[in-house]
Amino acid sequence: MAVYSRLMLLSQLLLPIAAGLLMSNSPAAAQLFQETKSVPFGTGCQERIKPMQAGLGSCLITGTRARIWCPNGKVFERDGEVPQISLIRSACGLKQIL
Repeated sequence: MAVYSRLMLLSQLLLPIAAGLLMSNSPAAAQLFQETKSVPFGTGCQERIKPMQAGLGSCLITGTRARIWCPNGKVFERDGEVPQISLIRSACGLKQIL
C-alpha cells in the first residue's frame, strides 16, 4: 500500500511540472507578438527588409526587437530576432504554404 501511495503522490507532483514544461517550450509560448499602430512598410528597419510576398515582410528595428508587416495592414512587433516565416504567416492569419 505504501508503494501505491508514493506512486500516486509522485504522479500528482510530476503532472503539473510536465504540463508546465510542455507549455513553456511550445513555439507559441516563445513567440509573443504585440500589435502596434500602423507603421509604413519598411519604416525603422536597421537592416534590409525581408519581403516574403506582397505586403508581408519583417526586419529588425533594434538589436533585440523585430517588426512584422501583414498584407491586411496589421503591424506586429516582438522581442528577439525576426521569426520564421511560418510564425509570421500565422500571426498575419495567412494559410501556410506546404
